[in-house]
Amino acid sequence: MPRRAWAVTICLVAAACGSLQPVISPADRLAVIETTGCGLAAGRSGTGIALDGNTIVTVAHLIVQSDAIEARVGGQAYSAIPVGLDLERDLAVLRFDGPDMTRVAMGDAGAGSEGAIATSAGRVPFIVDEPVSISIEEVLGTERHHRIGYRVEADTGVGDSGSGAYDADGELIGVVFAVSGPTTWLTSSFELEQFLAAVPEDAPELECDPEISRRPSS
Repeated sequence: MPRRAWAVTICLVAAACGSLQPVISPADRLAVIETTGCGLAAGRSGTGIALDGNTIVTVAHLIVQSDAIEARVGGQAYSAIPVGLDLERDLAVLRFDGPDMTRVAMGDAGAGSEGAIATSAGRVPFIVDEPVSISIEEVLGTERHHRIGYRVEADTGVGDSGSGAYDADGELIGVVFAVSGPTTWLTSSFELEQFLAAVPEDAPELECDPEISRRPSS
């Protein structure tokens, strides 16, 4: 083969190899979160999802009264800073200087869809009962709000709020926010994307107000 043809072949192979993106498993995106409370609030433990190497999403009721947050991702501990809070959707976004990883792909699901929830105890299979409109009190409040989510059958438990639910293709379909017996409730990825779009890239750190922390969380 002429030398020029070899050069073209090498460039094509290199370009193809350079376009490959590493596959990040749901387990590798799991963030185990420990908080220190401010005011009269106690510290809490829970989970979150590393959407990429800079952003973690979790439930608002886990971090709303926190003074400091530690997130463990891939066995490494990081300091995490809250920059977005939605008490109606019960969602929070944290910034952290984490490992290099691609942005998670998000999807949706219908009744009968199967997948798994990545929890600190391991992989928990689920099956979607149905997509639902969820009415629930806002965090730290009494007003009720509606959001889109899923009712799924899954063997989750205390401490799994904030864990990610992934479909068979590894796409994130929702975030666990409540567990009731064999039923697990998810906030949909649609609500998550709406929330994230409202948080600016340069959002300042949210600080805990000790006076507010004296109110019991819902």
